[in-house]
Amino acid sequence: MATADFFETDTTYQRRRWLFQCLAVAPNPFNGEIRAVGFLYRPGEPATATALDPDDWAHGEWIPAPECPHCAAPADASGCHIPQHDPRCPTRDPHF
Repeated sequence: MATADFFETDTTYQRRRWLFQCLAVAPNPFNGEIRAVGFLYRPGEPATATALDPDDWAHGEWIPAPECPHCAAPADASGCHIPQHDPRCPTRDPHF
């Protein structure tokens, strides 16, 4: 299996307790350096809009987050982690 060399659009990544939902990948308009733009958050806490750069990728140990088998939201053994995800998800996650 090939490994990615940077964040990819429409993918949620995990680093320990942190999750990063990548919404877009684009060059910084001021210096041309590539940026991954999205939301950085920990389960149960507010998300912050942020941009991560190649150094964040190289040193961050980011991996694609596991997904809820019922609604495809980021998840772990305790269920989904996106607070606004569909409450009809059969996981009955307490985070929403």
